[in-house]
Amino acid sequence: EEEEEEEEEEEEEEEEEEEEEEEEEEEEWSTVYEGHAYSFTVRDLAPSSAYLFRVSLRNSAGSSPFSSPAQLLTAPPSPPSPPPAPFATNKTQTTITLQWFPPLDNGSPLDEYELQLNVSIASSSASSSALRFLSAPSSSTSSSSSSSSAPSPRAPSNGTFYTAYRGTSTHFTAAPLSAGEAVSARVRARNAVGWGAFSRAASVATLGVCNDPQDLAGLASDPNEWNDAFNSCGLKCLGVASCVSSCIADAEDLTEACANCYGDFTKCTKQKCFSPCVAGSNDKCDQCCAEKCLQSLTDCVGIPCSLQPILNDYCSEYAP
Repeated sequence: EEEEEEEEEEEEEEEEEEEEEEEEEEEEWSTVYEGHAYSFTVRDLAPSSAYLFRVSLRNSAGSSPFSSPAQLLTAPPSPPSPPPAPFATNKTQTTITLQWFPPLDNGSPLDEYELQLNVSIASSSASSSALRFLSAPSSSTSSSSSSSSAPSPRAPSNGTFYTAYRGTSTHFTAAPLSAGEAVSARVRARNAVGWGAFSRAASVATLGVCNDPQDLAGLASDPNEWNDAFNSCGLKCLGVASCVSSCIADAEDLTEACANCYGDFTKCTKQKCFSPCVAGSNDKCDQCCAEKCLQSLTDCVGIPCSLQPILNDYCSEYAP
């Protein structure tokens, strides 16, 4: 009897141990998907790590045993993905505040960002200074780069992208700029593996100069009257920007700054569209002016193309 009792105790202990092992084994597994699909992407895994996966089927009669586990290895960390394009959160006539969202880090935490600007697309009314000074907000000082929040004269207006900011902040204020000046911006991120690719470049512009009540009243005049006055000034001045500016300012009661936008527009069309426009207004002339000079005028004035009297007839057709 004693031997039988001992055997029963041993069997019970073995059963308990087996149950504990099964429970421990079950605790190591976690369900990541239940459904009808034949594939599933498991996210937020550690890089360069091995994971076991198994699958079970279920019907009205119950669940099948799990399949044999398959071991899969995640990829090692890689540079960050390209971020979404930067966008403007605040604009004045002399500043643009840019913001961007973090990209996927691809298995390694993000360390810093690099924002590049291109002032080659600045409007014709923008200042011709050889250098631009740009600065990050005081709250965005980076521990990884002591110069990231300091103004830096590194912005040649020669049509190339240059680094305006490096640091951990996701926003940056470019200043000083000119009223109606357009800037192209792109950003990338770095992690321990290296730099990722740049985002798509985004074009943003400061507020235009025609925001004075006097200008808004002048721009609200009859479009036909505006066109006649502008064409008359163009012929009278032979396309000389300063003359056109003075003429249209008197004709439509515009401020000097606002009138200069239209003088610069005339200068642009004369320099870049002389051949198609020499015989007068025609489709090729209008298309050339729109493609090469319309955006700079719209940026300078600060009013949508379709709302400007001299442009509203063909903005919808030719506007870039």
